[in-house]
Amino acid sequence: MIITPVTEIDKKHIAILDTSSISFMQGLRDKGIELDTILKDYDLMLIPEWVMAEVSDAKGRAAFLQELIDKGYPIMSIAEEDYSRLSEYEEGNLYQIVLASTYLLARIRSYIYHQVTV
Repeated sequence: MIITPVTEIDKKHIAILDTSSISFMQGLRDKGIELDTILKDYDLMLIPEWVMAEVSDAKGRAAFLQELIDKGYPIMSIAEEDYSRLSEYEEGNLYQIVLASTYLLARIRSYIYHQVTV
């Protein structure tokens, strides 16, 4: 399996794949679900190098990724130390967005637990 490392990101719709998402998609394919309906909107799919190490140890997942690459899906690897540079050092803003969204989710869950559950 050969996956090109990403050196620049100028795409808008990016998916970051981990071992769980790869296994999930593999399961969908095995059930006969056409993956293009899920993947067609992504300009780029990134796989962190630590995920690549795990995927390389699993022949089935490695073959599945190679199938996606052979079909022309834009899959590239990314080194963890490149995250900041590739995001133009905006990871602090991303952290704030994630923090705000998880805080709101926690409040919603709390409300549902205390007000809605029977």
